[in-house]
Amino acid sequence: EIADWLIELGVSIKRNVRFYGPAKSYIEIDILVNDKIGIEFNGLYWHSERQGKDKNYHLNKLNKAQENGIQLIQIFEHEWVNNSEICKSIIKTKLGICETRFFARKTKVVKVPLKIAQDFFDKNHIHGSAGISTAIGLEFNGQLVAVQGWAKARYTKKDELELIRYSTLKNTIVVGGLSKLTKYQALTNPNLISYCDLRWGTGAGYLASGWE
Repeated sequence: EIADWLIELGVSIKRNVRFYGPAKSYIEIDILVNDKIGIEFNGLYWHSERQGKDKNYHLNKLNKAQENGIQLIQIFEHEWVNNSEICKSIIKTKLGICETRFFARKTKVVKVPLKIAQDFFDKNHIHGSAGISTAIGLEFNGQLVAVQGWAKARYTKKDELELIRYSTLKNTIVVGGLSKLTKYQALTNPNLISYCDLRWGTGAGYLASGWE
């Protein structure tokens, strides 16, 4: 389904591409785009520890793909079944073919009520909503195009504020959005922390926005 959808978009792909390592070992990637982005579909049954996959299987495959210059997107079956439109949006963002693009400098920072923020994440973020205590967003002509959800840091003892969620509208790129909202939040609390899900991204967006 993913391959057929990409072909319908006019994207050139390769299927079941193997990258060989020492002693004839190899990894096989389901879909390869532009020889730079790999897409792996992980069926819940066959990719479970019960079926012989050890707990580091997907991490090791990610690392081996990176060694071959490939950014590997790993989609689990339930994510595609339940949120295929969000999966498609993320892939199109990676490929730079989203339908809509805004520039953060032309948007306005606004405080977002928690209920509206949670609904925004449910509709646009692959992991849905989460426990947040405050939210800010970017508006363009009165339309909410990006939202950050914040809460007290979960895993550290320092007085840090954690970025729990950041999302744009589906099929939308907000150029400089992460940076603008982060800088706004840092005005009142400079001790910020966040985490990157490497199945979907590389963290480059954080680094470009001033994070260490």
